[in-house]
Amino acid sequence: MRDRIGLVLKDRFCLVEKLGQGGGGSVYRARDLELGVEWAVKEIPGPKKTEGRMLCRLSHPSIPRMVAFVQTEEACFLVMELIKGRTLQAILEERGSLSPEGCILCAQTILELLVYLHGHRPPIIFGDIKPANIMLSDAGKLYLVDFGSAVLDYQRENLVCEGTPGFAAPEQFEGNIQPASDLYALGKTLLCLSGKARWSIAFLHPRWYGFIRKCSRIKPEQRFRDAGSALAALKRLKSAKDSRKFVLSGMAAGLASVILAGIYLFTFSGEETFWEGLKKATEYYIEAEACDEKNNTMEETEPSEQSGHPAGYTVDFAGIQKQLQDLLKIYPQEKEQRRLLLTLAANAELSGDMGLASFYYEQLLLYHEPDAEAYTAYGLFLLRQGQTALSHQLWDQYQNKQGEKGEGHEYDLWKSRLQN
Repeated sequence: MRDRIGLVLKDRFCLVEKLGQGGGGSVYRARDLELGVEWAVKEIPGPKKTEGRMLCRLSHPSIPRMVAFVQTEEACFLVMELIKGRTLQAILEERGSLSPEGCILCAQTILELLVYLHGHRPPIIFGDIKPANIMLSDAGKLYLVDFGSAVLDYQRENLVCEGTPGFAAPEQFEGNIQPASDLYALGKTLLCLSGKARWSIAFLHPRWYGFIRKCSRIKPEQRFRDAGSALAALKRLKSAKDSRKFVLSGMAAGLASVILAGIYLFTFSGEETFWEGLKKATEYYIEAEACDEKNNTMEETEPSEQSGHPAGYTVDFAGIQKQLQDLLKIYPQEKEQRRLLLTLAANAELSGDMGLASFYYEQLLLYHEPDAEAYTAYGLFLLRQGQTALSHQLWDQYQNKQGEKGEGHEYDLWKSRLQN
């Protein structure tokens, strides 16, 4: 497909720069010869001119404003508002993941837009939700861009899949796209936006992770009934009484990695005996996803007021602590002791006993040779408790250690929190 740079549409819109390649065609920056402003112009494949005309009539805060549909002898073009900002894909490549709050905001924004699109007659199916098609503007607004893969519901049979592998629903590859396909892509997008923290989310709040998984079930009938029911379920989660355990901060999400990173560390180290003991002691955390599978009817199931987890599911923090303490007596080596004390501190914090958590961190620093992970975990804990001055002191103490350097997401998070 040749470039259209220099082409003037309607004697008004001059294509001056190619911005990228989207679903079915190129995207250009265009100068308005009448008003002197800039627009984005999306090239639409000829067979999709019906969809193009339909898209021109759309009006929603989360999609670029459509201003004109132009058909020439060679192609069709959709002229729309030029959004200045970055895609979520670009942000992921820079940061590695979005914060849980950012993921939740994205989910709500996209679902509200899907309610609007799917509510048309005939319904409009976007067909290619992914981080690269979600843009965060310089003003802080989220937009769904590149409607080149959108189809009208009555044309959903026998179509060539224009979605992106890894995000497109299984039925799309069978030539059958439907509104539920957009929910699947949204679920996969939320997993992608969570980055490596996806296991932390499953560990700290299985219901939120369950929401994501329900969106992306393999069979369409196992997903939410429609975008409206998914949006309602999300709002119920957000309005849960124990909201602090749902709307996780970036630091709280990092708490899960203290336990899970240690488990995976020993999985691949060959130390099966210690691994089995740690796995047994922290079985609840590892099997959080299984809890989600068991509670597959989360649309109708409310969280318990005590824990924020699905009703009927409780966590025996005291029992976990007892098992970890027994392991301390059995495994005297330095690295096992450090791992167990970190896990004990994390378990105590999750149970709400901040004094006990602080005790375990102090034990770690006083009686064992702490490493970067130990300092980072304790430093973030102090910040979560509002003890910024003590966290600064701990940072200075760590920096004064000869030859010690920290790395990784949690270390960078500690450093950035102290600098802000």
